[in-house]
Amino acid sequence: MFKDLKFAIRALKQNPGFALVAILSLALAIGANTTVYSLAEALVLRPAPVPQPRSIVEVVTYVKGDELAGFASPSGLSFPEYQEFSRQTKSFEKLAAFKLVSSGFTSQKADQPRLRYGVAATGSFFRTMGVKPQSGRVFAEQEDESPGRDAVIVITQDMWKRDFASQPDVAGRKVWLGGEEFTVIGVMGEDFTGTDQFFRPAFFIPMMMVPKLEGQTDLGPLAKRESRGLTVQGRLRPGIGLKAAAAEAAGFFGQLATAYPEVNKNVSGSAKTAAQIRMEQDPYDTMLIGFMLVLVLLVFSSFLVAQMGVRDNCELHVRVRISDERGIESTVQVQLLSPQGVVATVHVNGGEPAQFQVENGKTYRLKVSGNGIETITSPYFEINPLEQSHTETVHVKPENEKAAGSRFLDRPSFPSAK
Repeated sequence: MFKDLKFAIRALKQNPGFALVAILSLALAIGANTTVYSLAEALVLRPAPVPQPRSIVEVVTYVKGDELAGFASPSGLSFPEYQEFSRQTKSFEKLAAFKLVSSGFTSQKADQPRLRYGVAATGSFFRTMGVKPQSGRVFAEQEDESPGRDAVIVITQDMWKRDFASQPDVAGRKVWLGGEEFTVIGVMGEDFTGTDQFFRPAFFIPMMMVPKLEGQTDLGPLAKRESRGLTVQGRLRPGIGLKAAAAEAAGFFGQLATAYPEVNKNVSGSAKTAAQIRMEQDPYDTMLIGFMLVLVLLVFSSFLVAQMGVRDNCELHVRVRISDERGIESTVQVQLLSPQGVVATVHVNGGEPAQFQVENGKTYRLKVSGNGIETITSPYFEINPLEQSHTETVHVKPENEKAAGSRFLDRPSFPSAK
């Protein structure tokens, strides 16, 4: 490994231009790859902050004719569809429906309301997600049965800190949403910020309180089968895969198309992961991320191709010991020759190595010459006292043909010139 490291350093020194381009290319590729991955992780890959997020799957609908620029765009479910599917499903342990709501909020009735965004969810929401409050409790399924009956609210960490100054006795406090009085029953922990990475709700209220906030005495718009504004997510049963859940959803909506042709004729259903839904909802963002990833791979691949050219090269070390009649080491000239002519010429003192960059699979000639040479010895050839120069042929073997103990050279046993 240390020999390879030394070779790499020498190669970079001998080719400073290529070294600079290679280092910059690698730095740009790493930086761009990190940026693109961070973007993809934030937009597509990041899971919901719940226990075992991979088992959480969303049930979606596709309405024929509602495609976005040719791409199928997933929609939610209506409240009646959610109720019927939750009663029939065999693939999910539990299902929950929820939607974004906004309302004027105040902790004192006489204060000026401030707009806050939250989530209206069915009573099974927290159990389905597997999350628990930091203090107090969450609303139960029994508190989500009758429209407008149970005015309870669970607040998030953001609202607790911003509107209640992190007071520990907030449970039991009265607050007002849209002019309606609610009772705070719990505070969620910092680790749960909702199911959407782009939206941090301030509160959670039962789904059955939505009609009252909208001035309805019954279910109101929730009763409409064609009003598909609910996000429905569920936790898969152990041993049930995504394909089975998708097939069940498709079969269920096939039945609805027969039972309610006026509103479900062109509606199909499926089950998707959060990442799949994000890619379908934002196809152009996904395509942009994919393009950037391909661009980074092309840059990195070009660097690897260039690097492969370097790897086809290796170093040839020629160490010769030269002495004259007085035993004094002399300077020697070593030339590397190819069929096209002289490749390189170096002058070294006796005992020092002459180093050349050579290519695998090619044949070179080494020519050694000097004045007053008495003997020249090398692992590759010998020169007798009468010779003032010597030429030897050396074949550089490819990597996969290296013999044990011979790192770079195919070295035959040359006879002495004496």
